[in-house]
Amino acid sequence: MKLISLSDPSTHPLSPTNRTRAGSLPPLSVGERVEAMVLEVREGGLLLLDLGDTRVLAETKQPLGEGARFAARVVRNSPQIVLQVLADDQPGVQGRLPESLSIFRSRPGLLGDMFRQLSALVESMAETLPADRFPLVAAERNSLQGLLSSLIFSGSGKQASDGVDGSPAKQAAPADGDRNPDARLAEGNAPVKTSPGTLRESLLRLAEAAERELATMDAGAPGRKDLEQAASTARSALETLDVHRDVNILSRREGGPFVVQVPAAFPGGIRVQDLFIYPEGGQDGEDGSAEESFRVVLCLNMEALGDILVDARLSGGRMSGALRCGTEEVRQFLQSGMDELKERLAAAGFPEAGIVCLADHDINRTIQEKKLSLPLFQRDAVNVYA
Repeated sequence: MKLISLSDPSTHPLSPTNRTRAGSLPPLSVGERVEAMVLEVREGGLLLLDLGDTRVLAETKQPLGEGARFAARVVRNSPQIVLQVLADDQPGVQGRLPESLSIFRSRPGLLGDMFRQLSALVESMAETLPADRFPLVAAERNSLQGLLSSLIFSGSGKQASDGVDGSPAKQAAPADGDRNPDARLAEGNAPVKTSPGTLRESLLRLAEAAERELATMDAGAPGRKDLEQAASTARSALETLDVHRDVNILSRREGGPFVVQVPAAFPGGIRVQDLFIYPEGGQDGEDGSAEESFRVVLCLNMEALGDILVDARLSGGRMSGALRCGTEEVRQFLQSGMDELKERLAAAGFPEAGIVCLADHDINRTIQEKKLSLPLFQRDAVNVYA
């Protein structure tokens, strides 16, 4: 990892070496919002951060623990890079990790419940909190509705998605001699607000808009209970997103997979599909170049087809794996669409896809065994993560 100096040239001139090192960082513009994760806490107030897929050293007086994820705004990029932690994303994850694990294991359907509650909320708010009376709240409601429509897949066909956060794998630390921090977190300045763009931001803005309205209303005023419900549901959803983030931190710390829970809408309601992504490191390609390899396990809970388990490996342009379902009838149905599936995989960059369909009459047990093999779902794992 190459480093740059944070020294102000007016007091500590930069050497030509340090000027060259600055090019190793991703280009950052003043005002840009960045996502960061603390990979390692070092002596002297130094942190090893994952910043835009680049490892950097930062100095700060803020009490950040390993595994903490936060959003920050670039307030200066020359001669020093200065980041300011955003008010709506203050770190402090470390102490909540065991509690989040306990919540996740006791309520694995928590994310599905969240999406169902949010969908019901935006539908009811259109009537209970009309735009002519609560224009700011209605605007945030519309923003949230748009995000939900892009994040929730259709059971009959995939919609566009903004994607879900995952925690990156912990990377190796730089050499002990690399002590100069690449970035500094600003101290004591007023927090910088962000515009909506992610589900977290949209929920936060909805909660704040509802709470501002509540602060000006008398007890028993028309619409007060509906505003309280909107604020409470949004705040609860933010806590659920924190749990999902923490679970990924824990899983990757123990060498486990990325955990992605994808909401899918069916006529009978929203069901969450579990996706586990296992990075398996690089492998040599046919031309001798290194190719990243992944194992992907997808546990589908379909309304008409029942449970389906997809277990596949991806490396370069090659894919191999199996689809397991509960009955021979479903297997034949899946097999009938295999040619179309291979065509779509080829169009997506996997021309060499070897997929087989298998009937597993105890598919539910097979899926549960897959999940229970992960430390996240094991009862004694809380001692590992505490």
